[in-house]
Amino acid sequence: MVGEPAEQVVADRTSGSLKGTPSPDAPALLARNMQVAAALHLKGTPTLIWRESDGAVGRADGVPPDFNAVIASIGH
Repeated sequence: MVGEPAEQVVADRTSGSLKGTPSPDAPALLARNMQVAAALHLKGTPTLIWRESDGAVGRADGVPPDFNAVIASIGH
């Protein structure tokens, strides 16, 4: 899917008709991606990391329940 235009990926994903042959590099690339995610202790998608107004690091693993609270906590 990475080599497809974005609109084609969306159409294929929506219709459930993913076609084509995966890249031979796909398993190695996915494994590397998973290693990086594990090293960073990522627990969800998306993972948001920001600096809060008091200097602390803010983090949300997965979709935050309240984006307005995340935005309000970002330091200026």
